[in-house]
Amino acid sequence: MKEFLKKELYSFRAVAAILARWLLLAVPTGLVCGAVGTAFHLAVEQVTEWRAEHIWLLCRWQVLPSWRFIR
Repeated sequence: MKEFLKKELYSFRAVAAILARWLLLAVPTGLVCGAVGTAFHLAVEQVTEWRAEHIWLLCRWQVLPSWRFIR
C-alpha cells in the first residue's frame, strides 16, 4: 500500500509540475494577447468617432482624384 501511495504522490507531483509550466506559459501569453486586443478595440473606437466627426473630409478625399481630370 505504501508503494502505491508513493507512486501516486510522484505522479501527482509530475502532473502539478506540468500544470505549473503550462500556467507560466499561458498566463503571460493571455495577458499580452488581451492587451493587444484591448488596444485594437480602443483604436477602432477612436477612429470610428473621428470618422463620424469628420465625414466632410472623407467625402472630399473621394472627390479629389477626379479634380485632376476637370482641368
